[in-house]
Amino acid sequence: MTALSFATRALVYAGLAAEGICVLSFVITGKAKHLPLVFSFLAYLFISDATLLFLVPQSQSWPALVITTYIGYFLEIAAIWELASIAALNSRWGATAKRLRVGSLWLAFLVPGTLLLAHTNGYENFGLEEGHFLRVDVYASIFRVLAFITILCFRRRGDRAHYALAIRATLVFAAYAICSLMMHVFNQLDRWLSFPVDAFEISECVCGYVWIVLLSVLTWQIFRQPALRPLRQFEPASKPPN
Repeated sequence: MTALSFATRALVYAGLAAEGICVLSFVITGKAKHLPLVFSFLAYLFISDATLLFLVPQSQSWPALVITTYIGYFLEIAAIWELASIAALNSRWGATAKRLRVGSLWLAFLVPGTLLLAHTNGYENFGLEEGHFLRVDVYASIFRVLAFITILCFRRRGDRAHYALAIRATLVFAAYAICSLMMHVFNQLDRWLSFPVDAFEISECVCGYVWIVLLSVLTWQIFRQPALRPLRQFEPASKPPN
């Protein structure tokens, strides 16, 4: 077994363990009810990865991977919506307006670059189905980055435990979104720089191990966060004067 094959196999089991521990931390601490869509997305990742690893035959692994990934996109959108709602409804709009102006400058530079990346005929050396799947994932990576940049524009300092946990989860997902997009950018450069044959697998391994580290950080934050008091769903940070 080569070093890359060993690293890939270790990544599969380590990633499954990290997802399971993170999901379990939500359950043990009772914080799943405060971020139910985020918890559902992470639980789905764990269940789908475990199914692919232990129950799906090798001959059916590719179509099963495509189906579970596409379903995961919809659950991920729901989780992003939950985090965006919490951030927006707990923000102070005076400070947020300034951040939105700064964020709009980021988007002015980011959007043309991401659109160029999305329309670049990358992954042309892969098979038809594999290339299409990877190009869809490019769009998903772009959406993640743009979504989390927007969410973080609404971020503020706050001592509410449920809000702090939501923001920490947002930062974890945002860091992975950037890593995933950078992986695609790196792979697109292969057209001009002619990387080694194993460059694609190495980039996926690096991104996968980053995901494991980020899940470990999120798990630590969940256990570290004090018990959350029952809350009114998305209660505003401040009430307007009578």
